[in-house]
Amino acid sequence: MEKDFYADLGVPRSATEREIKTAYRTQAKQCHPDVDRSEQAMAKWRKINDAYNILNNPNQKKRYDMYGEGGLLGAAEEAAEKMGKRPKGAPPGGGFGGPGGAQQVDLSDIFDSFFGGGGGGGAGFGGGMGGQQRQRRGPVKGDDLRFDLKVDFKKACFGGKENIRIKHLENCDTCSGSGAKPGTSKKTCSTCGGQGMVMQVTRTPLGSFQSQAPCPQCRGEGTIIEEYCGTCVGKGVYQKQKEVVLTVPAGVETGQKLRVRDEGDASSNGGSPGDLYIFINVEEDAEFKRVGTEIYTSLDIPYLDAILGDEVQIKTIDGEVTMQIPAGSQPESVLKMRGKGAPKLGDLKSRGDHFVTLKVQIPKKLSKKERELVAELKSLQ
Repeated sequence: MEKDFYADLGVPRSATEREIKTAYRTQAKQCHPDVDRSEQAMAKWRKINDAYNILNNPNQKKRYDMYGEGGLLGAAEEAAEKMGKRPKGAPPGGGFGGPGGAQQVDLSDIFDSFFGGGGGGGAGFGGGMGGQQRQRRGPVKGDDLRFDLKVDFKKACFGGKENIRIKHLENCDTCSGSGAKPGTSKKTCSTCGGQGMVMQVTRTPLGSFQSQAPCPQCRGEGTIIEEYCGTCVGKGVYQKQKEVVLTVPAGVETGQKLRVRDEGDASSNGGSPGDLYIFINVEEDAEFKRVGTEIYTSLDIPYLDAILGDEVQIKTIDGEVTMQIPAGSQPESVLKMRGKGAPKLGDLKSRGDHFVTLKVQIPKKLSKKERELVAELKSLQ
């Protein structure tokens, strides 16, 4: 069955050059050997490379659009005849690329944008005869970890210490993280010669294309452990429970996170450890409501205090303080106490305000004497 290069890239036949390149980049991110080492991903990787090499070449794209895959075969024969590589009618394949008939494709313009450079990363394609040799994988940082922490309301306001217990990977003390049994060492992989990569050849109507893939024997490491460490079973790391003392900064809020460097998982190949991220969830308080640096409470007062005014004791996050209720205060009036709110994050001296909403209590029943006094007050108005 004839290949549909447009379908392989997921673009319509009317796709522009830019749309073709964008589609290739999108799919390459998902199945590139540095991202996914499965056989299915490698097969898809070769397929989209074949499609891109055709559709990104204006002359080959024109032939394919006019004659289909057969037009590409004719182009390959014509090119080979002009170069004197083979007689007309010979099977297509070798003879118009690099050594051994394999065509080297320079895709650095594609990989620069999302693999950090053409030479060192990606598929191992390179310009020139034979391409650029990719070295084995270097040290990789360990995984970051997440810990969800509930913080007391007052501690979130003023800061403090929290002791937590986590499980993370640490370097094996027995083998010093090498994974090899003490007294032994890793050996160079005989399949890839220590490079961590092997060459693969994909045959297309245009010839054979070389690409690099992780070595299946050493899984891209370049070395093989012959005798595993009995403690970590060759992994170089093992899981351990540990207590970590955290410093909770003043003014922290729900949704914020703290980073504790190097308390994540240890690297299994000599890289630096990951970090521990603490996600904060501040517990609610029965009396105080906090919004940023502002604190909100309510206060029930007798109606006579609202009319005549009074001094009352108010609970704040610092403790009880005296507050003056002005005479003639109305229900739901809001009084502000400056500087009695929560501190700004990391700065105990910079604080918000405390707002108090007055809840005026009006009695449903009055004694005879109270009623007479209220009636007398009314008559004076």
